[in-house]
Amino acid sequence: MRVFFFSSFAENEDDCETQAMQEEGSIFSPSYPKNYPDDAVCRWIIQIPSEDLGKWQYIKLTFVEFHLEYEPSCFFDKLTVYDSLNENNTMLGTFCGDNIPPPLFSSGEKMVVKFTSDYSMTFKGFNATIEFTNTLG
Repeated sequence: MRVFFFSSFAENEDDCETQAMQEEGSIFSPSYPKNYPDDAVCRWIIQIPSEDLGKWQYIKLTFVEFHLEYEPSCFFDKLTVYDSLNENNTMLGTFCGDNIPPPLFSSGEKMVVKFTSDYSMTFKGFNATIEFTNTLG
C-alpha cells in the first residue's frame, strides 16, 4: 500500500479548504492533534485515479482516532461520509462523540468526507486512513 500524508488546512491552520485526493493516505481534522477550530467546514474529495480503476474498485476509510463534540443527533460538530462525489448521494454515515466509527467502504471509486464544527466547544478531532481496495471487508 502506498501511504501519503495530507494536511487538511490552508496556510492558516484553522482555515479549511477542499482537498482533492487521488492517492491513499491519511486525513486529519484541522489543527490535529490539537483541538480543531470553531466554525470549520472541511471537505475531502477522494477518488481512485482512472489509471488505477482496473486495479482497485473501492475506497476504505478507517478511523485511527476520533474525538468530536457529542450530541445525540450530531447537530453541533460532525463528520459525514458520502458514497460518491457530491453530498446529494448516499450518506454512509454521520458521526460525533468519542466512539471510533467502523471502517467505511464506498460502492465505487468515489467518496466525500465532510467535517463541520459549530461556534463553541472544540475537541481533538480525528485521524483516518484512506486505502484503495478490491474487497468490502
